Amino acid sequence: MAGFQFVQDLPVRTDLTTSLELVVRLAQAQDEGVYRDEHSALAKAVCTYRMREAVGLAREILGGHGIVLDYNVGRFVADAEESLRHAPGGFPVRSLAHVKPVTAT
Repeated sequence: MAGFQFVQDLPVRTDLTTSLELVVRLAQAQDEGVYRDEHSALAKAVCTYRMREAVGLAREILGGHGIVLDYNVGRFVADAEESLRHAPGGFPVRSLAHVKPVTAT
C-alpha cells in the first residue's frame, strides 16, 4: 500500500498548472499590449523544463513499462530531451534570450 501511495504523489509533482498559468498570463500581456519577446523566451524555457520533469515522472510511474513503445512515454521522454537540450533554440538559448534584457547595460 505504501508503494501505491507514493505513485499517487507523483502526478501532483508535475506542476503543470504553473506552466498553464504562465502561458495564460503571456496571452493576457499580448492582449494588453505590454508583451515583450523575452516574455515568450521565459515562458518557452519554463514550460519546456516542466515538460521534461512531467515526462520523467510519467516514466517513473510506469516503471519498466515507461520505456516500451506501447505507452508512448518513452517517445515523450525522447522528444522532451530533444527539445530541451538539442533543438535549435534549446534551453540554454532561451535562457540567454530571457536574461539578456535584464543584464544589458
